[in-house]
Amino acid sequence: MEERNGIYWIQTPEEAFLYPSICAQITRIDTNTIDVLELNTGEYRYLYRVNIKDTKFLWRHELIQKEDLKEGDIVFIQYDGTVKDSYPAKIKAELVYYLGDKENFFKTGETGEEE
Repeated sequence: MEERNGIYWIQTPEEAFLYPSICAQITRIDTNTIDVLELNTGEYRYLYRVNIKDTKFLWRHELIQKEDLKEGDIVFIQYDGTVKDSYPAKIKAELVYYLGDKENFFKTGETGEEE
């Protein structure tokens, strides 16, 4: 990721996958952590407690504040690769990319109607 004129860019499509990452829904927000439920099409969904101290938050390539997020929002989390074997599993986020609120994220089509 690089900064150009105050906007953060993922340099190449491949770079987005250099770090372990998950797409998840925020279930709880605290001072230094967020709890998220991984969005997964499979049978299992994992709950993570994400350390967000010193984490960058982005939306449409611009920095946002943690306070801009709310429970129910959908985020893409890149983390350092370490998962602490606990419940919930603990990870440290390098980047949290806001994808949208729950209501709008699951809508499709030009009219925004759910399929």
